[in-house]
Amino acid sequence: NKVTTATVYVVESPDRPPSFTSLVASSPASPVYNDTVVTWFANASDAESGGQTGFGLRFTWDWGDGTFTVSNHHPTQNNVAVMDTATHSWSTAATYNVRVWVWDGNPNLIGHNVSSGITPELVIENTPPSTPTPSITGTEGTWIECVATSVDADSDGLRFTWEWDDGSF
Repeated sequence: NKVTTATVYVVESPDRPPSFTSLVASSPASPVYNDTVVTWFANASDAESGGQTGFGLRFTWDWGDGTFTVSNHHPTQNNVAVMDTATHSWSTAATYNVRVWVWDGNPNLIGHNVSSGITPELVIENTPPSTPTPSITGTEGTWIECVATSVDADSDGLRFTWEWDDGSF
């Protein structure tokens, strides 16, 4: 008879990876104009990384343009969602694939660095409206109607400000 031995390591409970507790959201929603600051929100929790001695949660935002934002949340509570808020803007019009990662400090990065893909962020160039063409006719000292027209290729709302020769608006 041959006897085989094996070593078994018994741990208190399995170390589970963190998880996102809600969908990742942004404000304003895509599409946005270049150089517009967008605020992003992500919620995640973990069962084991909370408390004063726990690692907490680390959020890493990959903006799709070669830049990253990292934020650490410590201390956290086990099984209680943590909301991370990050802001970013893009200077060049394009479509950016944004990702957010959450890590619970476990050295096993393969299972404990969890990501959430996000709908691509579309950044568009803001095209200025056409130069207004005013139409003003009337007699000095009488009330007149002032009309101006302009077209905006981006369908942005337009507001006209009238500046009079006396410095008033």
